[in-house]
Amino acid sequence: EAKKQGWFRDGPGIVLGKLGNRVARATEAHVLAVGATRCGKTASIHAPTLAEWKGAAFVIDPKAELYYIAARRKPNAFYFDPSDRNSARWNPIEEIEVGTPREVGQARMLADAWINAAGLADGKDPFWSKSGVEFLGSVILYVATDVPGGTLATVYECMLKLGETIEKMEHASRLESRNAAISMGTMSIDTIKGIATTAKLALSAVSYTHLTLPTILLVEI
Repeated sequence: EAKKQGWFRDGPGIVLGKLGNRVARATEAHVLAVGATRCGKTASIHAPTLAEWKGAAFVIDPKAELYYIAARRKPNAFYFDPSDRNSARWNPIEEIEVGTPREVGQARMLADAWINAAGLADGKDPFWSKSGVEFLGSVILYVATDVPGGTLATVYECMLKLGETIEKMEHASRLESRNAAISMGTMSIDTIKGIATTAKLALSAVSYTHLTLPTILLVEI
């Protein structure tokens, strides 16, 4: 049956096990491995597959087991763990194409993604989420264009120091950021606090004190 399925063909694939001295691999199909904890899925399937894999791989690795196995064989293996300052890093702010017509839209898309991910777009009153996206997008744009080396943690710090941030944004290089600061200045204190709270809640995950269950990812290129 294994031979009929083509599991003994040469070439890369998902390692399924051994039959005698021959390694069985699934080369043309998706594989779902189901087994109890500590039954050997990592040792018998994941690790050998990753060890002989020639292409790129993106692996969700909560225990960091596969990274340390792969790192011994593959010099271009990286792990990304938001709670570990020594891991590989990715700064979404740097994805904004500063200086192009797309910068405003991209900053707002980033704000919208964070507010949606935090579940803040499902409230009864859409005013807070909509206003939060608009203001957070303007702050993200300000950080991307006026704060060298800015990250989402920088944006979070800006939200914590809201009064100071609004004053600085009044002199920002981008009209979008300046208009947002002027608009916030005309609102009541309660409204400003409500909008700021929505934005801060969306970004609370970038505070290391909130990262209690990190997911470790492996990228091998």
